Amino acid sequence: MLPGIPGALYTHNHTTNQLERIAHWGSSTPVGCEGLHPSSCWALRLGQSHSVNTPGGDVSCQHVDSNVSIYHCEPLFASGEVVGLLYLQSHVAEENRFRLVALVENIASALVNQNLQKDLLEQTIHDPLTGLYNRRYMEETLNAEIATASRNNTALGLIMADIDHFKHINDEFGHDAGDMVLRTIANEIQNSFRSNDIVCRFGGEEFLIITTSHPLNTLIQRVENLRASLSRLELHYNGRVLGKTTMSFGVAMWDKSLPTETTAIIRKADAALYQAKKDGRDRIVVG
Repeated sequence: MLPGIPGALYTHNHTTNQLERIAHWGSSTPVGCEGLHPSSCWALRLGQSHSVNTPGGDVSCQHVDSNVSIYHCEPLFASGEVVGLLYLQSHVAEENRFRLVALVENIASALVNQNLQKDLLEQTIHDPLTGLYNRRYMEETLNAEIATASRNNTALGLIMADIDHFKHINDEFGHDAGDMVLRTIANEIQNSFRSNDIVCRFGGEEFLIITTSHPLNTLIQRVENLRASLSRLELHYNGRVLGKTTMSFGVAMWDKSLPTETTAIIRKADAALYQAKKDGRDRIVVG
């Protein structure tokens, strides 16, 4: 579309209010900065194209390197909102303007469609209340992790966790209080494991964690730290003290003695969790 012109494409991250470079071209070194704030670009601030066609010919955007004297910034909008930025490290000749307009319209439309697809995917794999992965995603991921552990002969752990006496919270304080407890505990669990561990809401007040590369002793210590921190929580709702909140845990390790179907290790962890409940709750049992 615009041959011989180096450039970069940025997409707007609404969560951080930053524009992140997702592509660059036309040069052996990266074109443009990795990310920028909307206020650092005159095109985004003014809502229209901004060019510097001669050195010192106009005010420069803060995100442009001081060594770059000629460039063009084209904001990408959809429904009045910023979706991205097209940065070209060159002057755009008048005969190429119509191409640029067509290009910008198509890129903006593509970015909107990509964001919609991303949002739909997030909705299908996450639990809406806690933000954790849902059971559907867990089942797909556990299949893949078992296959990897079997192929590479690596460790794979599964933790089933259940909030003790959760029905009492719902009955005495209401379901809104119960939802608050679920969100709080989900956040505690998520913060207790690494980013590559998979934390899921299994259903109701049950959670399931898939861990990789943890030896059993390390995994038990990690779960014990979580159990202890949860037991120290002081939860309140609408000025009322909810009381002590504890969890019971069942831990299972997958090895080649188990079938590769996910149901086998889930049953093993679930049996350990049932034993933890039977033994008095607020404890860890290894299956």
